Amino acid sequence: MRKQEQHWKQVVIREAPPRLGPLSYCAYAVEYLEAARAASTKGSRFKPAQTYLTCHAIELAPIAYLSSRTSAHGQAQYSLRPRDLWNLLEQAELNGLVRMQRPTPAQRRQIKKATRYYSDAVFEFPALAEAVRGHPEAPDIRTLLRAASVLVAAARRAARADPPRTRKRVPKR
Repeated sequence: MRKQEQHWKQVVIREAPPRLGPLSYCAYAVEYLEAARAASTKGSRFKPAQTYLTCHAIELAPIAYLSSRTSAHGQAQYSLRPRDLWNLLEQAELNGLVRMQRPTPAQRRQIKKATRYYSDAVFEFPALAEAVRGHPEAPDIRTLLRAASVLVAAARRAARADPPRTRKRVPKR
């Protein structure tokens, strides 16, 4: 196991950083998704930048959704592993994302494939063995982009429809 991989597997986030709310995470997810769409390289099978941007949008969308689902005391009711797209998707679905909109089985398969590469930072810092083999398990970018679109749209709807419960409501006089 690479040292970098060991580091990511040891880090666990107990709650989202307080400085960003659901709408902020959504704004970032939208930006990464738009950058991924703009980074399209027609005809090329090797698209690490586009795939990385898409994965980052997929990572931020469930975080946005989950951050809108904190308890009354502002404590998250989930445990996130950074860069683990599959875990983030499962946590969001367990917390009600399926009611909003769920990725198709094909999109879910591509997210699962992308998790291995994204969690090991292969799109950012390619490993020699992976480069030589040509990323045989790499996700299909078109399907992954569609999955990102579904998740970002669901997170945006949830963030707008359900403001964070940690805000104190001031009674009207």
